[in-house]
Amino acid sequence: MTSDQLVHRRIEQGKAYSVRYDQVNAMLLNEFLKEHRKGEEQGRKLKHMGRTWAQQRKDFETANTKFRRNGDCRRWPSRAGRQEFTNE
Repeated sequence: MTSDQLVHRRIEQGKAYSVRYDQVNAMLLNEFLKEHRKGEEQGRKLKHMGRTWAQQRKDFETANTKFRRNGDCRRWPSRAGRQEFTNE
């Protein structure tokens, strides 16, 4: 019989069961450390995403500036220069 089954059986019978208080602090500390590591990892991911977003914004602004400077917004490629694709 496992300890979980024994505890469950004692609860059903209305008997008291013991808690190993000497291990509670260690278990709580382990759970806290796991959650803390998760938070740190999420923070690193968020910081990386922020840097990526800032770089993409900078690249977009650079491309937009070049596009406006060259006046390409009024010159569209002719139909002959376009490539047609079909789904066959």
